[in-house]
Amino acid sequence: MEVERIDHVAVLVNDMQKAERFLAELLETEFTLLGENRKPDIRNATDHTGTELVEPLSDDEVAEVLGRRGERLCFCH
Repeated sequence: MEVERIDHVAVLVNDMQKAERFLAELLETEFTLLGENRKPDIRNATDHTGTELVEPLSDDEVAEVLGRRGERLCFCH
């Protein structure tokens, strides 16, 4: 599979509020809470560039990746 473009960057985080404060200052941006989704069970926020913060709300596949690999960038295509 060849990736032709990146749609947006998601950052998997353990603590949405802590990550939002840190990244908002670092990137000089503001994040807007989008809400909670049930499949996958996450809370997410985004800024004007499309950078998305993703926090798992239960022990689903997102939490599993976060537990195995830690907080990280994910490129979505």
